[in-house]
Amino acid sequence: MKLFVTGSTGYIGGDAIHAIVKAHPEYEITALVRNTDKGAQVAAEYPKVKLVYGDLDSSDLLEEESKKADVVCHWADADHEASAKAINHQRNVDKIVQSVRDGHTVKSAIVCPPCIYGAGRGPGNQTSVQVPALARYTLQQGHGIQVGAGKTFWTQIHVHDLSDLYLKLVEAASDGGGSATWNDEGYYFCEAGDLVWGDVARQVAQSAHKQGFLKDDQVKQYSPDEVKKIVSYGPALWGCNSRCRAIRAGKLLGWKACSPSLKEEIDATVLVEAKKQELVVGHAKVAAGEA
Repeated sequence: MKLFVTGSTGYIGGDAIHAIVKAHPEYEITALVRNTDKGAQVAAEYPKVKLVYGDLDSSDLLEEESKKADVVCHWADADHEASAKAINHQRNVDKIVQSVRDGHTVKSAIVCPPCIYGAGRGPGNQTSVQVPALARYTLQQGHGIQVGAGKTFWTQIHVHDLSDLYLKLVEAASDGGGSATWNDEGYYFCEAGDLVWGDVARQVAQSAHKQGFLKDDQVKQYSPDEVKKIVSYGPALWGCNSRCRAIRAGKLLGWKACSPSLKEEIDATVLVEAKKQELVVGHAKVAAGEA
């Protein structure tokens, strides 16, 4: 089977291509990459993957490669209309994908992830946004960050479980559609229950204190306007609600989340962000008397 993918060095696409290559080394995969640096990342991990160079505005290239493929996985910018039009030749992103109906020839599906956590396994970016950002700014501010009463919630999913859903959809597509539903009924949620942002803020602060990065595990409450002064998108990440249920994925594809919980991943997430801020003293510096 021939597969054309975008976003293979991103967090979601990188982990998904890892899962697909591992499960199906026989697939012929072509990946769109922006430049030779990105291409080198993919080639180092997946030497059998064919590379084509361009970006999401390379409409002719996207259209050409999509025509050659049996399955297209568009993991790059979910709001980029030009690329969706090139791949599907219609109108505005979700509507573009859902509007593709060429008899029984073209089948489309959209996967809508919630808050994603966990370390990715791809060749490029391996870090999500919401929880790593909370850990990053907690370390920078010296205390936990909570928006309002901390009662807002999001649905959550481990990136490995998200990739498993992509894998199941690709396998169904390769089987002529399999047990999946497509087009108008091809919208899939992916989740493993809900998180409460106040709880996550406390867990991050406790982890940072336990690992020696904070003097205590205090969590400070901010209004949305106050948290904007720390990070402009903070209220959108940690101060609003978003909930979904993965009924279709479980019922039709037998998909089920089975990866470690967010709580189990907090320590590792905090440690990664602490290393980025050089809060972790390496053995070399200790040996050299620099720490």
